[in-house]
Amino acid sequence: MLSESIRLQLADTNVRVIELVPPSVRTALLPGQEKSSFAMPLDEFVAEVMALLESRPGAKEIQVERVMPGLRKTDDRTFVAAFQQIDRAIINPWFMITAFGGALVLTVLVGIANRGTPALAPIAAAFGLYLVTVIITVAVNVPLNDAIKAAGDPARIDVARVRARFDEARRAAWNLVRAATSVPAFGLLAWALVLCGRANP
Repeated sequence: MLSESIRLQLADTNVRVIELVPPSVRTALLPGQEKSSFAMPLDEFVAEVMALLESRPGAKEIQVERVMPGLRKTDDRTFVAAFQQIDRAIINPWFMITAFGGALVLTVLVGIANRGTPALAPIAAAFGLYLVTVIITVAVNVPLNDAIKAAGDPARIDVARVRARFDEARRAAWNLVRAATSVPAFGLLAWALVLCGRANP
């Protein structure tokens, strides 16, 4: 893959390569794309990408959840096989450590460094929202992902049953909740940065 090749070439530098897997997005780049009812609105795409980058700081690949509508239109075997491969490609020890602890630990450290300043309140609120995001991920997303990944070879299992247990609607609903907590958390930290700048002109 091109992204993996570039990542290897830049391994000894400070440059990080993150592969973004986008859905169809409403832009003027292609004729008719800007008014497509199937494509994802640009503002929603940007918001979700920012939320995913915040919640998965160590990820090598970011899959925008609107990829799921495309998978939903596939047959059961293709759905299970594709999701298993996507999950295996993303999950690794470095991702698990940074995704679950990175935002929380860094936010705590920033809070400690800003004790007694006006920036502490938005930092504390951001920490609370990030904590909710992590709890949802651990309680909902991880078990669903693990179950479909552990189901076995799609050629030898009841893929319809596995897909039904995956509960796509529930996962999508909780992903929206995660976006609704991650995006405001990022905004609160940005506001804290503004407050820090005002306090230290």
